[in-house]
Amino acid sequence: MESEKNSPQARHRGQARVRLAKGEKDFEEIFKLCALAHREGQYGHLPLDEAGLRRQIDHDINAEKTNGIILAEQENGVGETEVLGLLSAVAGKLAFVNVISASALIFYIKPEARDIRTASLLLKAFEKWAQNRKAYDLAIHVTMGREDDVRVSRLLNRFGFKSTGGGSHFRVLC
Repeated sequence: MESEKNSPQARHRGQARVRLAKGEKDFEEIFKLCALAHREGQYGHLPLDEAGLRRQIDHDINAEKTNGIILAEQENGVGETEVLGLLSAVAGKLAFVNVISASALIFYIKPEARDIRTASLLLKAFEKWAQNRKAYDLAIHVTMGREDDVRVSRLLNRFGFKSTGGGSHFRVLC
């Protein structure tokens, strides 16, 4: 049996590319990816707040000056475009110093699409997005209890990010 990566469709896939999300079709794809990310993360055992997530996605798509969702996508070999992953970004002025900081609220790639190419496209697009908003720095938080958090941290180190010692520790109260 051929693996998905070696299938005829996979061999004919187009180059991955990135773009900012817009419109209803993107909205639904983002929702699906966020639901996948939720299931993989530390809160996966809790019910997904679908209405709240939909409000957040709507805000992130439409508040273009401060928020954005960057999508990585490629042709899937049968004439359709497939979304591989996303990076949800926010930029804002820090309260204690006169600079803008950009943060990735969600950095997620589908398990079957996780590779250095997709991750690097999203990271480079995030940097450009932040530069367009005159950001001083970038922050990506990966401590959400997924099995590959350590691997993601190593990847970010390769791209010039450094761990600032802000590892998160969680304790459930209820």
